[in-house]
Amino acid sequence: MSDAFISYRREGGYLMAQLLRSSLKDKGIYCYLDLEEDHSGQFDERLLDAIRDSSNFILILTRGTLDRCVNKDDWVRREIAEAVNSKKCYSCNVSRLYLAQRIEWTLS
Repeated sequence: MSDAFISYRREGGYLMAQLLRSSLKDKGIYCYLDLEEDHSGQFDERLLDAIRDSSNFILILTRGTLDRCVNKDDWVRREIAEAVNSKKCYSCNVSRLYLAQRIEWTLS
């Protein structure tokens, strides 16, 4: 079990995610950070299990992080949905996200 799951978009968020994990580790906070390239097979379920097993969910928002979330199979979207469904988002009650292009999608 980890204290937090760090979700990020590889393009633009990878370095930030690593720096955050390192900083939190120095403070005794263990974070799950997906560093694998392949999201297929059993890895899918392991990643979602890691979200459910973490005490908190941290989403790193960099430019373009949510752009592909209009696609139901997008990984950032799937991670956000799992966190919301697992009640890991304590600071806000999110049922809909509105992207910059005014595209609306629901988290189910």
